[in-house]
Amino acid sequence: MGLAAGIAALLLGAVADGWYCYQIARGAIAPALATWLIFGVATTISLLSYLKHPRNNNSLVANLANRADPIICWIIVACIMFAPRSNKSLHAFDFGCLAAAGAIVIVWAASGSHITANLLIQLVMLVSYMPTYHRILHERRNTESFVMWGLNLVVALLFLVGPLRLRDRLGILYAARAAGSTLLMLLFMLYFQWVGF
Repeated sequence: MGLAAGIAALLLGAVADGWYCYQIARGAIAPALATWLIFGVATTISLLSYLKHPRNNNSLVANLANRADPIICWIIVACIMFAPRSNKSLHAFDFGCLAAAGAIVIVWAASGSHITANLLIQLVMLVSYMPTYHRILHERRNTESFVMWGLNLVVALLFLVGPLRLRDRLGILYAARAAGSTLLMLLFMLYFQWVGF
């Protein structure tokens, strides 16, 4: 069941993120580059710290989301970078988030505490949503894709199945954080889609 849910999540995620890249290319949405850049750095560090932890399950099913997310994030970063009408600017807040991710790498390398690095990076990933919130607030309208975020909520919930079955605490934390963050983003988008102030 865990493997089936993981495969379904990967296929659904590919559809969601493919649609997102298509919308970026045609200028239908205006995602914040900083959010995806920070996601890319954070998910990569999260995966490395997870794989280095000596007591994790380290099976493909246990934390499939942690393995797939860096690839997806870097593809979206590339789509934003090459889309002619996307906003590629970074602000002081964005650099602060990237610096926090870099500091976590240094702490991880110095201490060797993989679990601490993984927990801290989950906080950075929560912060990485802030540039998108800021853009929507600034423009007073929804600039994101309901299809992508809605499907990614389903994906995050499917990715919970494997870690729950295997009692992989880091896998559960990762997928639960992703589901909760995505749900909050969807509610925020809905508010600005319907109310707008």
